[in-house]
Amino acid sequence: MSAQRKASKGSVGIEVFQGRLRLRLPRQLYEGKQKYLTLGIADTAQNHKLAEAKARQIELDILAGYFDASLEKYRPQSYSTPDKPTKGKELTLSVLWSQYTEYKAKTLSVTTINKDFRKTRNHIESLPTQRLADAVSIRDASARTVTP
Repeated sequence: MSAQRKASKGSVGIEVFQGRLRLRLPRQLYEGKQKYLTLGIADTAQNHKLAEAKARQIELDILAGYFDASLEKYRPQSYSTPDKPTKGKELTLSVLWSQYTEYKAKTLSVTTINKDFRKTRNHIESLPTQRLADAVSIRDASARTVTP
């Protein structure tokens, strides 16, 4: 699509490899070894914007000291392995909402998470059950609390 520009030392670069976009991470993060994060998206103008946003996120995390060297935090969702419930423990609506909030916190403001997402969390906690198997009961309880 466009010519690749050399990134300044310590910054995250965007490359096209086999028609797909990937991020070239700073060597100093991996003891001088070159590391890439494959984004799994085609080389288009819109996807370049997504790649730029992901690169800036990584650069900000590096500066703030929150960089995830395993890269799990930055991988596209389809590439990541979702957290599995501990053996013997049932996945509940509260746990599911907590995982979703953690995922969205990467792209939303702290205020949105603390204010708007808390309302939903409080609603979930007020439900008569948290079991996903009781979805109908949850739906019915939620319908009773919503005003038209």
